[in-house]
Amino acid sequence: MAMGVGITESLADTPPLWIAAAAALALCLIATVAERRRQTRRNVDNPGWVPWAGVSVVALFAAVICAVLAMRG
Repeated sequence: MAMGVGITESLADTPPLWIAAAAALALCLIATVAERRRQTRRNVDNPGWVPWAGVSVVALFAAVICAVLAMRG
């Protein structure tokens, strides 16, 4: 990173598909952690309503698609 260049200038140069891929990957990681916590919960009668495994799969698929599209140009 050049001297005097902030994070906003660096992100401005990044293609939007790479940012979308990174965001989807972050969502995938969060969903994976949430699913792990749901599986190891103490109260079996309170599983929650968000299907974290499905969210994780969809987010990973979106990250891969965005990364492939970003590499293609």
